[in-house]
Amino acid sequence: MYIVTNREVDESASDVGRAFGSRPNRLGPNELRFAEAWRERGKWQVRILPDQVTGEMAKEVGLVAPADPETGETLPLYASSYVARKLQRRINPRVSRASEFSPVW
Repeated sequence: MYIVTNREVDESASDVGRAFGSRPNRLGPNELRFAEAWRERGKWQVRILPDQVTGEMAKEVGLVAPADPETGETLPLYASSYVARKLQRRINPRVSRASEFSPVW
């Protein structure tokens, strides 16, 4: 399961009670964060995803960072792209080739 929140988060916490803060994100209400949640031995565990996808995460799901068409500079990959790819693979595992779903800006 994936969680989208605008709360402050503690990226080092895996316990639901500590991972999500009681206050909104100090960067504003539009600053959303993603978390992956699962049950382990009857308790919910979470992994707060980094705002920008790490190289390891990108490789795991076959994401390739796009380049800015004007400057050629590599653009960041955000956690939403990672979550979308993971969900797509769960929904339709036969259509999961990386070349078919790279983001285009």
